[in-house]
Amino acid sequence: MLFERLDDAKVALRIMWHDDWISWGIGPRSDGQLVLEGTTTVAHLRGQTYAAARHILDGMGREEYRRRWSAHDFPDAAFTRLKEAGS
Repeated sequence: MLFERLDDAKVALRIMWHDDWISWGIGPRSDGQLVLEGTTTVAHLRGQTYAAARHILDGMGREEYRRRWSAHDFPDAAFTRLKEAGS
């Protein structure tokens, strides 16, 4: 996903598909295929991101998240910042 802040209220996003994604920290070997492109508000993106993270946390909890993500903890600090940004 690529995000570009357009102004105080809007953000552009592009979602790319890569058939050859290697692993964390290495990145794709190809330019990829554009899957989705659009513009939305920062507030909408924040709300949708928070809702998705809340769904993951409620559905599996922190322990299962850590197990599935190879011992990476749920990003609590970022999650809290998302929640507070909507207040």
